[in-house]
Amino acid sequence: MKAITLLKKYQLRKTAHRLGILQFFLDESKPISQRDLQSKFPDCDRVTIYRILNLFQEKGLIYRIVDTDKVVRYAFSKPQKEIHHHEHIHFKCEDCGNISCLTDITAENFPLPEGYTIRNVNFLVLGTCKKCNQ
Repeated sequence: MKAITLLKKYQLRKTAHRLGILQFFLDESKPISQRDLQSKFPDCDRVTIYRILNLFQEKGLIYRIVDTDKVVRYAFSKPQKEIHHHEHIHFKCEDCGNISCLTDITAENFPLPEGYTIRNVNFLVLGTCKKCNQ
């Protein structure tokens, strides 16, 4: 899917920075920090990048992952899924640094007491990925 198609689908104004940043998310297979975006788009100021990230997150195009270094990274919500559930576990390989979504393990597997409602879940499991274990 192309960035311009997604901006139209979510009724977002098509600016050069939005197109570029969204295409960067589409092309990357790993979560991206705001600092990564600032390096990739030096002509786009920090505040504009922050606003674009917030807008994309509000629209459900991306979601946040807080890494072990306390840096917030953003990952693209896969377009083949109409709704990407963010209340799942993320696995970070301590060898290669790759962060993977473990979508089969969700917050639904962690029942809360009556009267509690989940708004956001941030699970990050550390270990060694399948590839590095071989």
